[in-house]
Amino acid sequence: MNPNDAENHRSYSHYLQVRKRFDEALEENRRSLDLAPLDILGSMHLAWLYSDARDGDKTLQQAERVLEMDPAFTGAYLYVARGNELQGKWTEAIAAYERTRGVYGRGYLSGVAHAWAASGNRLQAEAALATLKKFSKENYV
Repeated sequence: MNPNDAENHRSYSHYLQVRKRFDEALEENRRSLDLAPLDILGSMHLAWLYSDARDGDKTLQQAERVLEMDPAFTGAYLYVARGNELQGKWTEAIAAYERTRGVYGRGYLSGVAHAWAASGNRLQAEAALATLKKFSKENYV
């Protein structure tokens, strides 16, 4: 592995993440970002790592950093939503999911359905689930 290749470190970080070796994954991702600090994919991967490690505060902070780098990077709102979910902030999570509507169909529908259900709004959750089921007939879910 080329020690100066940011993509290699990010890929290895992902491997470690899948293995639930979060401390090592974070270290590799930091190496990746040290080599390529403006790499938006490395920055997004860091938000994903924090999400998988169930650290809502850091997930939210990192997703917001990505949006500072590129306000049009809509995928970051999925992690804004996830960070809020991990903190039990359902209204904020739902609002962030709404920012992804039409761009990330599966992520939006599954995320908003979960947030509505977890917040106790059964009617909205069932409606979102019905839409997700319909979506799944033509798309991978």
